Amino acid sequence: MSEENKNQQEQVLEAEEAPVLTNEQGDTVTQTPARDVAIPLVYKLVIIVAFLLAIFAVAASYAIWMELEKTTGKLATQVDARLSQKLDTQTLTNATQLDHIEKLAGQNRVSVQQLSQYLDNIKQQLDQQSRTDYRLIQAESILRLARNQYEIMRDRETTLFAMQRALDLIKGYADPGIIMIKETLLTEMQAIKNLHMPDISSHIGNVDMLLKNIDSLPLITSVPDAGIDKEKSGTTSEPEQGWQGMLEAIKPLLTIRRRNVPTMPLLSVEEEKLVRMIMKSRCEMIRLALQNNDSVSLRSNTALAKQWLNTYFHAGSTEVSNAMLTLNKLDKLLLDVAYPETGAALQQLVSFRQQQIVVPPQ
Repeated sequence: MSEENKNQQEQVLEAEEAPVLTNEQGDTVTQTPARDVAIPLVYKLVIIVAFLLAIFAVAASYAIWMELEKTTGKLATQVDARLSQKLDTQTLTNATQLDHIEKLAGQNRVSVQQLSQYLDNIKQQLDQQSRTDYRLIQAESILRLARNQYEIMRDRETTLFAMQRALDLIKGYADPGIIMIKETLLTEMQAIKNLHMPDISSHIGNVDMLLKNIDSLPLITSVPDAGIDKEKSGTTSEPEQGWQGMLEAIKPLLTIRRRNVPTMPLLSVEEEKLVRMIMKSRCEMIRLALQNNDSVSLRSNTALAKQWLNTYFHAGSTEVSNAMLTLNKLDKLLLDVAYPETGAALQQLVSFRQQQIVVPPQ
């Protein structure tokens, strides 16, 4: 049977088997059944070839991926090997350098310890010598101050205190030279203690107090009479009243001389300042004479101050009486005292420091 006949028969059978349907108008409608569409052979071959190509591509990709993995693994292994080799070499080099540095550090530590010990020894020696020199230098300075205080101010108490301080500084030394200096210093201190000398500082203080009180000392000034004594009582005539009025008017300007009574001068404000200024200058000269232990200047200036005080100041007041008492004490003061010589211990100490090395105190 040919192919065409088979197709025709299939169409007839399909037409017979198709159901008969009617529409709304009553007409008969024949529904043709669906049939399979035949796929051409060329398409099938194309599909098969594409599928095979896809499989081949996947296989090739997998093979390439595997090759890349192998290559990557080899490269990583080589890189790791080279890095490990370099790191090992660098680590070995660093370890060698660290060992060398550690050896140098050990040598430096030993050197530092030796140097530190050496410096400690030097420091102990210097400290011992410095303490010794410091005590002697301090004792020398104190003795110089004591000598100046004694020769200039004649201050016995301060001089003895300074000498005792210097003696305390050098008493711990066992050197024969220091022992001789101590004996000389004790001798000078005993000579100053046995000296009966005036207390210059207290007398200077009295003069300073007198200087402060000069501005408050009352001066001798003319005080007008309270009135003219009337020999007669009762009424007076007009000429007498005129004369009495004139006397009352000129009373503040004149001092009426009384019989057997000295006339006291009238002083202006400027003259009063000048009087007080001159009195202060006399007291300053007395103070300077006390500081210089000048008996001649003390006597002359005390006499001038007493004369000035009697002439221009009110002798009946308590303040002037006290000032005169102070001047009388200064006038009787004896400054010509045989002061013992000092400074031998100082000279011995200076020579000792310049010529000898001191044995440290025990």
